[in-house]
Amino acid sequence: MRESSARPRPRAAVLEGAALGLIASLVAFGFAGCGGVGDESFVPARGVPVNQADLASAPYCVGTCTPDYGSQRIDIDCTAEAGLEFFPVDVFNGDTGVVTGFYAYNDGSSEFMVAGPTGYQTTLDNYGPPTVAVDDRCGENGERAPNQVHHIRGGLFREWGGGIGRRLVDFVTASGGGACAAGPSRPEDPGYCPDADPRIEDAIANGANPALRGQFYGMTADLRDWEGISFWARQGPNNTGGIRVYLGDRQLDEDIAYLEAGAGLEPLCGRSRACSCRNHKPCTPGDGGLVQSFCWDPNEIESIAAVRQEYLARGEQTLFELRYPLCGASACDDQNDAFQAPDPVFATAANPTSPGTAECLPYKLTNDLEDSFCYDRDNPATYPPDGPDSCGDGWAKGVALSTDWQLYKVPFTELRQEGFGKEFSYLDLSKITLVRFTWSQGWVDVWLDDVRFYRQAGTPAGE
Repeated sequence: MRESSARPRPRAAVLEGAALGLIASLVAFGFAGCGGVGDESFVPARGVPVNQADLASAPYCVGTCTPDYGSQRIDIDCTAEAGLEFFPVDVFNGDTGVVTGFYAYNDGSSEFMVAGPTGYQTTLDNYGPPTVAVDDRCGENGERAPNQVHHIRGGLFREWGGGIGRRLVDFVTASGGGACAAGPSRPEDPGYCPDADPRIEDAIANGANPALRGQFYGMTADLRDWEGISFWARQGPNNTGGIRVYLGDRQLDEDIAYLEAGAGLEPLCGRSRACSCRNHKPCTPGDGGLVQSFCWDPNEIESIAAVRQEYLARGEQTLFELRYPLCGASACDDQNDAFQAPDPVFATAANPTSPGTAECLPYKLTNDLEDSFCYDRDNPATYPPDGPDSCGDGWAKGVALSTDWQLYKVPFTELRQEGFGKEFSYLDLSKITLVRFTWSQGWVDVWLDDVRFYRQAGTPAGE
């Protein structure tokens, strides 16, 4: 059993024609040039662009719709992983053919965001999309080799951007590929199983639902024996959104704060729920029997009820919610997305499952920014937290991508909070809860594979 983690531990989708074109491209790539991918003089012949599906969907393509011919060479050789040891479970590996566990989100300023091998279409879901086949990655023996990768693209994002991420739910438990029980680590468990957390254990001892234990430990991983996070990536020619690698820990995670509030604890950071429309649409009551309000414009859409029914008929409720989110009191009464459960903190008196005292009301933060939030005007404890007290300011580092595939390694020691939320003195590696790749305003066009935690091979545990 480790000692307590209370202190930081220092550490040294495709159209038929496009599909045929892609096959032709793979053949052309396979016989072009001399040498392996790691040879700086190796430049493959240009075949069909790897973004042909997007070009065929114009104007739903990135920036000026520049053809992307893939990685033309790799400036580092294919032995970049030599000397590294990787965590027993990958955060993301495209070999499964599906981007399992990852979700996508954005600021709502553009409807164009797509993942997978097909171009933009209204029926596409950005949650659990298929991977994309490429042959411009390193394979065995330094040769070009097929790989299945994640391709996310979209824009133009005009507000705060967006991201893709994975909550580490069941990441290290037996059901997720690890060896941990759904509880605190035992002496015989691997080092990545999370140690007992005093706040959680005390809450249970004081009468909190024991199910809290499984929920909490089932979404954390102990990475104190690991050095950082690595991934293979490249960008398309029109990518402009700066990419950041982001880790969340138990101190600043909104989902942990939700669990703690439900257990009667004072969360380590404050949560808020905005109830305005972030997609520049008016908050409008539904029609056709819908009693909720959605972000939609009746001047553009004749019936939101009819649109919703079309999405539901295709099995795309999640995509409808992304494009036409709830707003007003309807947003306050919505369930917590991560746990698919009511969220009493934000509920209104009209909530049938969890009646509360909140309303959707304007609120001005101390920085003079004003928005509409769910809170009780007569209860200051429910007021939206100002920046210095809010959750979500994770540990991040910007990464400059190349148009060629490269292995990127980001040591945990180089991650810093961005400064918009509650500050903590250290990244709690003993209980990491999520991984994200985020982007700011602009166009995003990122190819990603093999996201893993790493360390130098042979590193003793505890160092």
